Formats: sequence, C-alpha cells, structure tokens
Amino acid sequence: MSILRFTDGVEIDTSGEYRTLKLRDGWYVVGHGTLQPCADQEEATRVRDELRATSENAGDHASKSPGEPSRTDSRPKYPDVHVRLSGKDGNVFSIIGRVCQALRRGGATADDVKAFTDEVTASGSYDEVLAKIMDWVDVS
Repeated sequence: MSILRFTDGVEIDTSGEYRTLKLRDGWYVVGHGTLQPCADQEEATRVRDELRATSENAGDHASKSPGEPSRTDSRPKYPDVHVRLSGKDGNVFSIIGRVCQALRRGGATADDVKAFTDEVTASGSYDEVLAKIMDWVDVS
C-alpha cells in the first residue's frame, strides 16, 4: 500500500484500481501508486477511463519494449525503500537526490540508481517525475 501524507493532514491511499477523487483543491485520479491532478471532474473521468484501458492492455506483450519487465502490480521496484516527500524541499532535483540516496542505502546497484535517474530526468513534467518515483520506491 502506498499512502501519500501531506503537511495539511490529507492522506491518500494510491493503491488499488484507478478512481477519481475530489479534494478541497480539485479533482484527482488515484490508483496503481499514482496521484494525478486534473482540471475538473470531466477531465478526471476521462483520464481515469484512459488509464483503466491502458492498464487492461498492460498484458499485451506487443506493446512492451523488448527486454522490458512486465509490471502488473502497483508495488514499487524497491518496496522496502521509503522516501518522505511531504514536509520536505519540493524542488524536483532535491527530491530526485533524496530518492537516489535512499536507493543506495536500500541496496540498489549503481546501474539501478542510474536507470532511475535516467528515467525521471527524461520526464516531461513534475507530476510525471513523482509518478515515476512511486514506481521505484514507497513514498509518503
């Protein structure tokens, strides 16, 4: 189970199937270890439905890159490595640095740490970085 805990007391369980969530600051799609902000309920419903469809097709090996492992569960690659995001510096590079340190302490190989860094630095947005971090480690 992956729970995000924010300094304002909000806690969100990101495990389970994709679902929409309305909080006081807006709409989100939650599930499979991710939390994605949306502009409104209509966008949240659309994004949830797209993610569900993509998730259902995850078993299709034709869409998988050669050599890419099949990730059918929502557990991170290093489930025993925990990184606290709430209440810390939110700068994306600071977050990436903390995750790299935690991975090293958790026994990740240098190749895995480099693969993590390469993956997150190729992201197109802050939210995408956070989603990829949750694919690698447990966060709160």
